[in-house]
Amino acid sequence: MNEFLLEIYGEEIPSSAQAIAKNDLKDLFVIFLKNEKINFSSIETFATARRVTVIIKGLRNKEIKLTKEIRGPSTSSEKKAVEGFLKSQGIKNEKLLLKKTVKGKEYFFFEKKIQQKSLPELFKSEMFSILSSIKWKKSMRWSSFNEKWSRPIKSILCILNKKIINFDYAGVSSGNFTYGNYYYFKKKIKCNNLNNYKKALRKNFVLLDKKERIKKIEVELEKFCEKNKLKLNYNQELMSRVSDSVEWPNVFFGSFSENFFDLPDFLITTILSEKQDNFSFKKKNGELSNFFSFVSNLEKKKKRNLINGNQNVLKARFKDAKFFIEEDNKVKLSERLKKLSSIVFYNDLGTLLERSVRIQKLCLKISQLLKLDIRENINNLLYSNVDLTTELVREYPSLQGQVGGFYARLFGINEKCCNAFSTQYEFSKKNIEDDLSFILSLSQKVDSLFGFFASDRKVSGSGDPFGVRRMALSIINMLIEKKKSLSFSFIFEVLVEIYQSQNIEIKFNKLKVIEFLNKRFEILLTEKGYEINTVKSCIKKEEFDPSDTFANIERLKEFLISTEGNEFIKSYKRLESIINQQEIDIKIETKLFQKNEEEILYKDILSLKKDYLKSSEVLNKQSFYDLSKSINNFLDNVIVNSSDEKIKYNRVSLLKDCEKIINNFFKFSEL
Repeated sequence: MNEFLLEIYGEEIPSSAQAIAKNDLKDLFVIFLKNEKINFSSIETFATARRVTVIIKGLRNKEIKLTKEIRGPSTSSEKKAVEGFLKSQGIKNEKLLLKKTVKGKEYFFFEKKIQQKSLPELFKSEMFSILSSIKWKKSMRWSSFNEKWSRPIKSILCILNKKIINFDYAGVSSGNFTYGNYYYFKKKIKCNNLNNYKKALRKNFVLLDKKERIKKIEVELEKFCEKNKLKLNYNQELMSRVSDSVEWPNVFFGSFSENFFDLPDFLITTILSEKQDNFSFKKKNGELSNFFSFVSNLEKKKKRNLINGNQNVLKARFKDAKFFIEEDNKVKLSERLKKLSSIVFYNDLGTLLERSVRIQKLCLKISQLLKLDIRENINNLLYSNVDLTTELVREYPSLQGQVGGFYARLFGINEKCCNAFSTQYEFSKKNIEDDLSFILSLSQKVDSLFGFFASDRKVSGSGDPFGVRRMALSIINMLIEKKKSLSFSFIFEVLVEIYQSQNIEIKFNKLKVIEFLNKRFEILLTEKGYEINTVKSCIKKEEFDPSDTFANIERLKEFLISTEGNEFIKSYKRLESIINQQEIDIKIETKLFQKNEEEILYKDILSLKKDYLKSSEVLNKQSFYDLSKSINNFLDNVIVNSSDEKIKYNRVSLLKDCEKIINNFFKFSEL
């Protein structure tokens, strides 16, 4: 079995680019192998800060007889024409020719065998195309070359079954050598096979597999925690980013002065993780520790200089944060509110002050609809976005909301409001019982989502730079978790009125936005294992109400697995096949009933209608079961297509009305 190894080595590759390279290269090679009908047992892609690697095992080219039929002259042609064709194809004997009829005329054909390309030839011919097809978000060109890569390429290792696959890319010719860890070695390392390659890298301080790098870091952090009775503030995103920044992770530990604990914990941990890529720790009692950890490629013997350098940088960061807080506290909340009037929300959608007013009004309206009393805090909600004018948020944008809650406490605003400000962007389940936090976070997201679509923007492709899909999912989860029904059709009308009161012109298509939200709802539930047809049967085209719809889905799901539900679905399908989606004006005349089955069906329809009017949220299994028996008896004993047109129309009307009442509960036609 053949093995293929490709490594692109160069300057430092960002973490996000490493992920793109791994995913794209894997997909591109799989497509290439399948197109060329090349069997393989496995394909793996790896990335470090300096290299991207592709390893394919068990390669075997399928032996396929490739032939091409070449049409010659007609069989009635002169001998010279036939001889000329034989000569052009290098054929000595006319007996090797075939005869076939095309459009009523007979021709000579020659079945020419085409030599199949070898594995090395196939790989060589495709390498440039594959490397050029990676969809980088950001890429570079260097020197006079047109080829692009995330960062300049220094060398290319490409071997198949111990032999070099020769090609050029961005001015670099492929070979059979690589380099070790940049911080330790600069010499070339010759590699003839996969085992040799992996051993050479490890020997030269390169862990190719990201999982191994993460494991090495985690083991060191666990040892430190055990020794010092601490608990790691595990941050998966930080761990991924840090492991991508090194090829051989060396873990170091330092500490900062406890004098900086007058800074809020969320700010300290953000400075550590976002600005310094450092890990933080907690004491056993839950308090933040002044220890921190960082990862470097550099050797342990340089430990003291590295730790001192990181501690000094961290000290400067903390001092800057203290300065920002001192400067921010010189400005009152009322003055910051005025500053919001000079900051644009979205183009043509007013200022952040106008947005704050909208959110305040929306909070009041939603709280009234959901019967949650937040009136005592409604005035304070006007300050929910003032932290966007602070130096601290300008330096740490990810902390908006948390900074607002922190400053609100310093200015004496009550704890409920401060907590609501802090959680308005990143609402969690633990705050679900806090009505004020729930209302503010929901209103914040609804206004942002509305504003996105009202500014005539569109969600397209896989990217979501404005986070609209994420906002939609958050809204859905919040309302389902809170078990609160909310009509977005009505809420959007409220927002349109608020915008109009602010003299802001908008372009808002309510039905398109509801369609978008319902689609996100469908995707979320199908990912959780719900049947797509069950979901669709509960979604209303002109309404978006996730909590109410989810409750209906659960009721329908339970009904469908019951004996009554199973029998009903059978009878409904019979009903649907008979009326065949006929469009008629339903007009039922009881005096035209000729059979007892008609009267019974009509009676059961009226009973079901009363159930719906009484409570659309209650699904009476027995009523549906009785109706299914009435439908079956009707279809078994009544001729719908009567020779009498009036009776026929009356019977079709009866069935159509039956279908209509049934679909008031759920769209069973979707099942």
